[in-house]
Amino acid sequence: MRGMAARIDRASILPMNPRNQYERGEIAAFRYGVYTRKSSEYEDSQIQSIQRQIDDLSELIDRDGLAIHQEVLKESQSAFHPGRSDFAKLVAWTNEGHINSWLCWHANRLSRNPVDAGTIVYLMDQGKLHHIRTRERIYYNTPTDKFMLQMEFTMSKKDSDDKSVLVRSGIMRRYRRGFPSSYPPPGFLLRGSGRSGSSVWVVDGARFRKVKRLFAKFLEGKSSLSSICAYGRDIGLTSVKRLTLGGRGLSRSTIHATVLTNPVYAGFFFGKDGQRYELDRTLPRAITEDEHERIQTILGQRRPYDKKAASPKVAAYRGLIRSPAGDPLGVEHKTQLICDCRRKFSYLRRSQCPSCGREILSLKSPHFLFYTYYYSVRDRKSPAATSRVVEEKLIDEFVIENIARKMAISKPLRDWAVRYLAELRDEELRDRRKEAKREEELAKAYATKRKRLRDLYLAGQVSDEEYRSDLAELALGFEREERGFALRDDWQEDTTKILDLAVELENVLRHGTAEAKRQAVLDLSSHLLWDGTKLSISNAKRVDLLINGLQEMREQNPAFEPEKTVDTSGQNGLFVSVCPTWCSLLDEVRTCGGLLSTGKRGKAA
Repeated sequence: MRGMAARIDRASILPMNPRNQYERGEIAAFRYGVYTRKSSEYEDSQIQSIQRQIDDLSELIDRDGLAIHQEVLKESQSAFHPGRSDFAKLVAWTNEGHINSWLCWHANRLSRNPVDAGTIVYLMDQGKLHHIRTRERIYYNTPTDKFMLQMEFTMSKKDSDDKSVLVRSGIMRRYRRGFPSSYPPPGFLLRGSGRSGSSVWVVDGARFRKVKRLFAKFLEGKSSLSSICAYGRDIGLTSVKRLTLGGRGLSRSTIHATVLTNPVYAGFFFGKDGQRYELDRTLPRAITEDEHERIQTILGQRRPYDKKAASPKVAAYRGLIRSPAGDPLGVEHKTQLICDCRRKFSYLRRSQCPSCGREILSLKSPHFLFYTYYYSVRDRKSPAATSRVVEEKLIDEFVIENIARKMAISKPLRDWAVRYLAELRDEELRDRRKEAKREEELAKAYATKRKRLRDLYLAGQVSDEEYRSDLAELALGFEREERGFALRDDWQEDTTKILDLAVELENVLRHGTAEAKRQAVLDLSSHLLWDGTKLSISNAKRVDLLINGLQEMREQNPAFEPEKTVDTSGQNGLFVSVCPTWCSLLDEVRTCGGLLSTGKRGKAA
């Protein structure tokens, strides 16, 4: 028996073990499907490139004489989710019997999701996949090796999940910092390391200026999508040069999808969570939000997650302009288009001209019109009355002409005034500390006198009538002294606000959003009237004080231009000549509205 057992060929009991089959060469030929993958996502930050993977696998192929089926599969897609085209081709080759083994750089190249992992193991269970070979080891169709292979896939899945959480967290931090997760559009550049999450956007000066020119041209309302693309080429607006790519004129699709419909240029963006975020404040805005909305209206774009798109349009003077009877004026917005066929029509919810049938975006010379106008609600409801309207642009020009230009000062002059007001505030605080000490001494003296009077009354040295009379006189005198010093605490903030308006008002009215214009008019505290024919305005006291004071300064020295004054030093004779009037004017503006003047003056800075 022992001799017979010795003569038994051990190979005859081993064919059921795939590992022994491979090692002993009893299966003469294996045909391999070679699979490589390099994702552009964060999951592959430490993985070799596809070419490096191919080089490593080529050494194994040449060394062991492996038979390869067709070409090497080169996947450039993440394995986080099922649906990879080259992986599907690898599975199809296996099911069709063209290959019975796989060759890859590492097991995590094959799967990072449970669906693909299950497909691989099931192919082994069916006997269609004999083994999977990597640089470091071979996974045979055995329970132990399939368990190890599943462990590799599970670890890859966990690694993917961990990185996904980190990436989402990094993206949210980036959103809160004011930067989208996408690559910057034309006019901006990326600086810093994107992987560390510290990358920022910076302005690409020359391109940003060209992008602003492109927006300004389109906002004239006389350009089609084709003509604005041609204009972009004419002004030399190109993409950023990156190695062999870029540096060319922007295509029609890029200008439409990346520039014109991109809210980043208006200072905000939407994250992948659908929420709105503000762009970093250090980056300039090419257009206002109102202008962005106007462009989307022209292009017929509406985002379902943009709640503002469905909200009522803001009118700068709604509720701030009235009729002589005191009734607020109604507001109406109109958007119209003059087609190439000269037909004028409202283009909202339209894609074609109702007359000639041409597509709006393909028109050669469209003329888009935007109106916001105000009307008397009472006149419109009355059949006998003639309803007249006044356009918002005319109101803007009226406020600019009658307020903004008359109260305009330069920023250096505003800065000088703010420093002067700060000196007045410091001096006031010193006076308050002295006054507090004086009031404390008065209170002590009052308490002492009242105690002495009470002692005299108890001693019977003064009568009841004398006691009550003297006590009332003491209280009246103390109250009179206590009211001697009274100032509002918010005068510095209010005065600084009116000085800021004096610098910025015209620019806000010409280029600001409807919300910004509305806030500026509210801060002026002025009242607009429209009688159906002409506009009029009544200003707040502090606005009239500033306008009249600046006019007085111009009369004192005709060469003085407050809106252009940049030199406020003591060596500038032009400014020195009007400085006393300017100081007095600031004191009047800060103390108007019930403020009591201290009669003090700060030093000219």
